This record gives sequence, C-alpha cells and structure tokens, in this order.
Amino acid sequence: MSNTNGPKRQASYNEGLKIDKYDQKGSYIYGIKENKYLKTIQTKTHVAVFELEGRKDGFGVDNEDGGATNLTSSRMSRIKTIKLYSKADYLALVANPEANVSPIKTAHFVYDYSLCKNIDNNSGEPEVDEDGHQVNLTKGKLTLKKVYFTYKNSNMGKYTPYVFNYSDSNPDYNVKAYDIWGNYKPFLTGSWSISSAETTPQEFPYVDQSDSNEDEVNQNAYSWSLASIELPSGGKIEVDYEADDYQYVQDKHAMQMFKIDGLARTVGSYTPGDNALYSGQGDARYVVVKITVLPDDTPEKIKKRYTEGLLDKPVYFNFLTNLTQNNNEFEYVSGYFEMDEDPVVSGDKLFIPMKWLNTEGSGTLEPKSNPISVAAWFFGRQNINPQMNDTPDPGGSSPLNLVDIGKSIVDNLDHLAELWKGANGYLKGKGIGRSVKVPKCWIRLLEPSGSKKGGGCRVKK
Repeated sequence: MSNTNGPKRQASYNEGLKIDKYDQKGSYIYGIKENKYLKTIQTKTHVAVFELEGRKDGFGVDNEDGGATNLTSSRMSRIKTIKLYSKADYLALVANPEANVSPIKTAHFVYDYSLCKNIDNNSGEPEVDEDGHQVNLTKGKLTLKKVYFTYKNSNMGKYTPYVFNYSDSNPDYNVKAYDIWGNYKPFLTGSWSISSAETTPQEFPYVDQSDSNEDEVNQNAYSWSLASIELPSGGKIEVDYEADDYQYVQDKHAMQMFKIDGLARTVGSYTPGDNALYSGQGDARYVVVKITVLPDDTPEKIKKRYTEGLLDKPVYFNFLTNLTQNNNEFEYVSGYFEMDEDPVVSGDKLFIPMKWLNTEGSGTLEPKSNPISVAAWFFGRQNINPQMNDTPDPGGSSPLNLVDIGKSIVDNLDHLAELWKGANGYLKGKGIGRSVKVPKCWIRLLEPSGSKKGGGCRVKK
C-alpha cells in the first residue's frame, strides 16, 4: 500500500485572475493505491519465478501533506529477473532453498534513470549497474535499457542483449509542461510575464500548426519514446515518429487558434503589431492574422481556406486586455464576435471584420464599440470591479483605513458620471479595454492546410 502525491511539501500553483491578487490558488492530488506484484506463473511442467527489487523512483509520500521521509515502506518494485524452472526443480528448491538447482532460462532486465530527468519522486540515491556505471545521476524515470537471456550456468547471453535506445528529445520533468492533448510542450522561462512574446502552455495549450515549427511539434510529440532496438543477431529495428493529425471533428472541419498580428481600423491604415482596440480616431474594425500564401493563391481561395462558412457566425477570441488604467495590469478576456462581411486579403495578412456592438449592451441605442472591448468591460465589472475602478477591495486581506474610506466616497461620486455616459461609456472614457498584448491574443478560424496536428504521435516508418 502506498500514498501517492508529490514528495515536496508544496502545492501546484494555479493562477486565477492576473489582476486580483487574492484570487490565486494552489492544488494537489492525493490518493492511496495498492500495488500487487506477480510472484510465480505455474503450468503443468514449468514454473516462472519473478525476482523483484526496489526502484529509486516512483515512491509514495508520508501522508496527505506530502513529504517523503520513509523511502523503504512506500518504494515501488521493478522486475530484476524472470527464471524458468522445471516443476520438479522448482519444488526441490522450495523444499530446500540451498539446493543446487539452476534455472533452465533466465531473463535479465537492465535499467537506468535517464528519461524525464529531475522528476520529483526520484530519491536521488546512487545506483551502480552490473558494469559499474552510475545510473541515477540525472534522477529521471525508470528506463529499460537492456534485456538478455542466460541458460543454466552459461552467461554468454549477457554479451548479445536486446538494447533499447530512446528519442533524442528527452526534456526534464516539468509539472506544467504539457499541451491540451497531454503531450510535452515546453514551459519557457519568463513566458508567464505579460511583456513576454511567448505564452505558457496554460495560456496557449494548443499545438503549433505553423510549417516552420513542424519539426519541433513532431519532436515534442515523441519525447521519451522508443527510437530503436538493437538485436542479438546484430540487426537493428529503428522507429521514426511524427505527430498525429486529423481533418474533421465529427462532421465539422478542424479549426485552429491563430495568434493575431495586430488590430486595424482600416486595411490601408494598418501597422503591424498595432494593439489598440480603440483610440481617438475610432474603434478597431479588423483583427489581423498572418497567413500562408500559396503560389497559385487568389484572394477567394485564401478566404475559402480560412473562413468558409463563418460569415455572420460567431468567431471565438481570447485577448490579454488592459482592465485598469494601469497599463501594467492585463487580464484574459474571451468571447465571440460576428464576422459580418467577407474578410479582406492584403499580402500575407487576412483582415477579419468584427461586427460592432452597442456599447451598453443589447437593447440599447448608439454609440457602438468593438465587441472585444465590450466583452472586456462586462468581464471587468463582473469579476474585478474594485480594481477596475481603482477602489479598495473589500475582499482583500488589508483592513480599510480612513484614507481608503474617503477615497472610496470620492470615487463613488465620480461614478455618477455613469448616469450620463453609461457604465461602459464611462470605462471607455477611462481607457479601460483599450489595448491588448498582441503576442498573447488569438482567434479561431478554419485550419487551412486540411490536416491539423494534434492527438499524440504515430509511427511514420
């Protein structure tokens, strides 16, 4: 019986809202499992005996609080040898463990801990293999390296083993480094920063579909996989992998999350990387996406590949948007906008039009605003109203003092302007929901190549 949890006495950090500092969470998974190991397999004439030994990884924890101070009682086992005896010899050995009885055949298993290095539940204890090599220097997961067979008292089979080699893609263990399919996806240092051009796997868990990153996508998908088997005969079985792909989800064409190139009021005025949802010159009309232009492409072919069937239909977006007057405070806002007319192709850019919405929501009159800002205002008012209006947070840990109370009264008087401007119009006047972090924004369109990567890896040849 063993307890399962991370051996470190700490929880896994789960970010809540970026702006609300009292909304962050930690979580852990705890359980109890019972391990059963096969001891013997008996037939009418033979008996196979399994010899086990302790592993240096895969141990449990002391209790629900984590920690691993007892590395013997909760240690898992691995197969060291499988010995095949005639039934008569086995019964003689059971009757007298000192009997001079040799197995007919013995399968030997040789391991190291070279895959998925620096995993939390490897004890780090040194281990030397039968050739005198240290095999637990990198504190990885248990890895089968060789299998060989010996017969009776002959050890010649040791020199002609089956040798197992693994993928060159052998990244270190990271509890957060996985994509939406559960496959490896790098967690880049600093990618959690709102100023970073990269995204974390938690922010953008999708598989990169760009042709330029195809090799990296394949490599991530087959990380830690078996690459070749060297045979006792001198032959070699090699395995080459590639990422899985698919074309449809039930009867619908597969779609893809496209990171945006920027925002634009008009096609002609677009500047790459423009991050303004609105300005003194007006609201953004287009979301701009960089596309792949094929040699025989026409604008109509491009629009069909990326947006067929999306006219007047909801298009999903997820944008990192400013929700306070402090330009260092951004929050992810997701939702849908309607593409109310055909997109525009200009060079290697596709301009996706957004149907503007009434600023104060449905059922109201003019003015209109871009739908991403409208979604941001409603999201902010519902989830982070104190921070968005720069008032003391009654849910915070710090007690309100007289200064805070006075500031709150003044701010509430200022909010009387909402009676004339409207709640969203008031926020628009303060510049909230005005800018985005372009590298951390994406929309969903059709997958243009007809084959979308995702789902794991498969044998290529």
